[in-house]
Amino acid sequence: MSLNQAKSFNYLEDKKYSSYNKQSQEFRPTVGGLKFYNTDHDAITQSALMTAMWNGMLKVYIVPKIGIGTKSEWDIKNSTDIYFNPHKAKMFSDILKGYKKDPVKYDGAGVICGKSLITINNGNSFNKDASDAAIRIIRFNKQSSIESEAAYQLNTSYYPMIYDVNTTDGVVKYNQQTNVFGEVELDMLIDQFDQFILAMTNAMAYSYIDVNRKESQRIRNGIDNLITRVGAEPAWKKISKRANTSTDQDQYMQNLFDEDDNPQEGPSEDIKNAFNVF
Repeated sequence: MSLNQAKSFNYLEDKKYSSYNKQSQEFRPTVGGLKFYNTDHDAITQSALMTAMWNGMLKVYIVPKIGIGTKSEWDIKNSTDIYFNPHKAKMFSDILKGYKKDPVKYDGAGVICGKSLITINNGNSFNKDASDAAIRIIRFNKQSSIESEAAYQLNTSYYPMIYDVNTTDGVVKYNQQTNVFGEVELDMLIDQFDQFILAMTNAMAYSYIDVNRKESQRIRNGIDNLITRVGAEPAWKKISKRANTSTDQDQYMQNLFDEDDNPQEGPSEDIKNAFNVF
């Protein structure tokens, strides 16, 4: 790498860092989640239940089916949705868990998020078998007038378990049971809420960052060595010089381990060394 190439590399890194600072607060990626479909003609409605994560919120929305014949198309624009923060997600997750234990007691139970509400209902609410379950979402305005309403009936016999598999004369034969995983969609919906809650604590994100920390440092050291050999200075060092060298957290940790400030309760040298290495 020539000196000019190294300088160009640093310029691009500086530009990338500056651009990131300007755009990072505006960037809000949408991450897709679950997608359940029920096209059974005997269902409450032919619809889909989907989830997505956006801007620190969990979006749950019911999408109606459109089209004629066997081809299924989904009218996303006319979906009915609700957005959960972590607190409401925790509440509804507990409601769904309670419903699994007692569908009668928790029939119609739910939460309100802004101008939307969501409930879990058993089949009696929709003139269906009591064993059926449905998610219901209602959006309303300031006057409490309904703007949109949708329901999704959870599949209870769509996920069969097979057993007694037999292969004779090149033909596969097996038996199946359709009621073993009758609550798989409900279980996965509960998992979605619980995983969203955990993700919002940043515990999972921290674990990934911590695992990749040493590998990222090794790669950066290699790039820094290449830049230094041609007489240039790595971009991150320039950024560090412009940045504040001491943060509130750094100062807190310094005070915590300062034996002059804590002569009676200061940590041992072994603990200090271990923390410094970390």
